[in-house]
Amino acid sequence: MTDTTTTTGSPTTGSNVDARLSPADADEFRARCRTFLESNARPGARRNLAAAREFQGKLAEAGLAGLSYSTEYGGAGLTSDHERIWRAIA
Repeated sequence: MTDTTTTTGSPTTGSNVDARLSPADADEFRARCRTFLESNARPGARRNLAAAREFQGKLAEAGLAGLSYSTEYGGAGLTSDHERIWRAIA
């Protein structure tokens, strides 16, 4: 696979970023995101640098950081559908 760049400038790996999720997979990912946020989101964390860094670390550990970035660049290697779901929930 060759590396490409999306219109937002994010390094991605070709075909996976544009793959479509099935409704069942989308529901499963939505539930995963909600569970993560219920366990890890803290009020006011965005205003506290240490808390924001801790949250970002937990995102990475859970495989939820850099969702549509290629694993080659440290991302999760998921699709733009995953990214849209995360943004809608978070």
